[in-house]
Amino acid sequence: AARAEPEGDSHSVTPEGLKRKKKKKKAPPIRINLSGCKYEVLRIVQRKLGWREVGDEEDWELYWTDTSVGIERIMKLSKTQKINHFNGMLELCRKRSMARNLAKMSKVFPQHYDFYPKTFILPSDMQELLVDVKARGKKQVYILKPDAGCQGRGIRLVQGGKEEAVQKVLKEMPDSNVVAQHYMPKPFLIHGYKFDLRIYALV
Repeated sequence: AARAEPEGDSHSVTPEGLKRKKKKKKAPPIRINLSGCKYEVLRIVQRKLGWREVGDEEDWELYWTDTSVGIERIMKLSKTQKINHFNGMLELCRKRSMARNLAKMSKVFPQHYDFYPKTFILPSDMQELLVDVKARGKKQVYILKPDAGCQGRGIRLVQGGKEEAVQKVLKEMPDSNVVAQHYMPKPFLIHGYKFDLRIYALV
């Protein structure tokens, strides 16, 4: 017959002897610097994500700014830090630079770069624009965009046909650095509003 083990046997394990599993420490919240951001929507998102907003005098993992960033600042970033801009971004975001780059690519790959309307970079293309205005007549509408504008601010529409009308509107604009384009009569809209979709690809 099997012999019963006596109480208190050395092979028995009591609850006190069990090793307690260590609880994993909760990761600290991501610190985001919004001192250079004026848009409240970023702070709404930050609070919903449980991130902590910090100032310039504190360490951070993410820096969100409304303005462009120089290469010097990017070179100082540590491996754990990210910033919402990249060097050379103005070549895409400023309208005159973007128009110049599209024109260069159009000369090299004309079959692939025919997706944007006729564009004039002002003031350098002023004479070319006025010739186009006179030749196309009143049926052609032009959209005039400030080089550094955003969110539709400062944009003007002007009817073609008369050079004087176009020159008058251009003089009323706060800056002579403007991009003029043939206005698309039936743009694709979302709930009646124009929009843009920007996709950045690192090659």
